[in-house]
Amino acid sequence: MNSGSNNPSNNSPQNNPYTIPSKSSINEEQGGEKAPNNTLEPVLEFTNFQGNPSYGHVDEFTPRGTNNNMDDRLPILLNVNLFKMAVNRPTNNPGLSRVSFCPFDNSVFVCGTEEQDTFKKGNCLIVGTLEIDSKQPRSTTNNSLNLSFSHPVPDYIRDVLWFDEQHILFAANQKMGVLRVSPEKNAGVKFLEIVMFPEFHKDAIREVAVSDGNKNLVISGGFDGNVFVTDITKLISDIRKNEKKSENSLYPCREVVGSVSWHITDPYLASCTTDTGTLHIFDIRTDKRRPAIVHDTTKKELYCHSYRDSNNIMLGFGDGTIQIFDLRSKRCTLSMNDPHQNQIGEIRFDHKNNCFATYGSPSVSVFKAQETMTIPCGHASLNSSPSIPYYKTSGDLRRGTNQVVMTDSFGNFSVFDYSNFIQQSNVMMTTTTSTPNSEGNTGNTSQ
Repeated sequence: MNSGSNNPSNNSPQNNPYTIPSKSSINEEQGGEKAPNNTLEPVLEFTNFQGNPSYGHVDEFTPRGTNNNMDDRLPILLNVNLFKMAVNRPTNNPGLSRVSFCPFDNSVFVCGTEEQDTFKKGNCLIVGTLEIDSKQPRSTTNNSLNLSFSHPVPDYIRDVLWFDEQHILFAANQKMGVLRVSPEKNAGVKFLEIVMFPEFHKDAIREVAVSDGNKNLVISGGFDGNVFVTDITKLISDIRKNEKKSENSLYPCREVVGSVSWHITDPYLASCTTDTGTLHIFDIRTDKRRPAIVHDTTKKELYCHSYRDSNNIMLGFGDGTIQIFDLRSKRCTLSMNDPHQNQIGEIRFDHKNNCFATYGSPSVSVFKAQETMTIPCGHASLNSSPSIPYYKTSGDLRRGTNQVVMTDSFGNFSVFDYSNFIQQSNVMMTTTTSTPNSEGNTGNTSQ
């Protein structure tokens, strides 16, 4: 999760002031018989993102057709303390990172530990499998979680993403690496190796994203104010060859980056948000001069964003607000409040079911999205009165199901069912219509 609770000034062992270099370059060489360090020097610094940003303008939007009397708590299918299962030792910080599912098998998952005690070195990546009874989806009797393996990593996990059958990208504090695994038929997943990248971020990473159009390309951003675009296939090749230098591209935001993403249809378009409330959308190609879009929402604590479709981006804020930014008009057109979140740190979209989930503090909420309305479907929380500072939730929608998965700061791994709520919201959408205003228009967009 990318909420402000992750700010190093609050709960990270890093206390040094941030210094933002114009370029990140690691050119250190070691003498003697030691192998030379792999180095990264970004070759591209975007200069056309600067200029006059657009400023926020929001038409207030209230979801219609909701039943306030309906019990909207999502039924739980599974809850285990995965941190205790995988680490099996006492700690003051038993948190888990977000979960990511194998793109070819939605029963196989990975997540990491977020223990930030400086005197302990017990963080790990956790890979396991879920067994949810599809014949009795609302029953917890036959549901289980099986641990395949947990493997130590050099620091606490900031983000993790399973991007093909055998490779998992992860960010451990300011480091990045790839975990290589081998799916074993009827035997879970087998660990093969971890390849760590040279450090090119100068401070903790907040989020990573892999391009759907080109699985080799990774975007990353965090507290150092820089967004990097890295070809990980080339980088791993350079590492194996003991090359002294490699290269990637740099987009300098010069502000703390909360989230990064790729456009869902344009493989050359990437985006990021900053905690100060700015949305950046830019072309990653060095030979193109497509001007970047820089939109100032005029609202602080912009922690996350997610593409609703090719033209609309959902923005999540630290006060529980969700806004929708229209790429065509370059303005925020809709605004609503998540009734169950004090902070929104992640938005995960399921385009097949046309629904999305918000994570943050203190719960997870699921919404059904439609072009002219957004209907809250349900929410779930394991902790109504957090007893630890900076309690947060994270997770994802489980592809191909009506299940939402949540991890939290207590080390819990939970699965909830939202199928009944989606059915109810579909009925509400077919029976609710927009009433034309005095000018004969519907909706809340304006030119």
